[in-house]
Amino acid sequence: MTKLLIPTIFGLSKGVVTIMPISGKEMLKRFQNAGWKVLRQKGSHVIIGLGNERETIPMHKELKKGLEAYLLKRLKDQNDVLQF
Repeated sequence: MTKLLIPTIFGLSKGVVTIMPISGKEMLKRFQNAGWKVLRQKGSHVIIGLGNERETIPMHKELKKGLEAYLLKRLKDQNDVLQF
């Protein structure tokens, strides 16, 4: 059994890839590039929407890994639906 070499920002890695945390600002850019619009902002939280869908993105330096994974999955699921 061979191990796959996975490209990362640090070069090639064997096995598990660790990704640096994404900031709220970077996550907002990703959503906006996917067609989401900023609806409003209250404090450090930006509410965005696409059709009837709504999501809240905190404008923190680093998003926690669970929230980051959820938001990235939401973008991926939306892109999968749009491709069909």
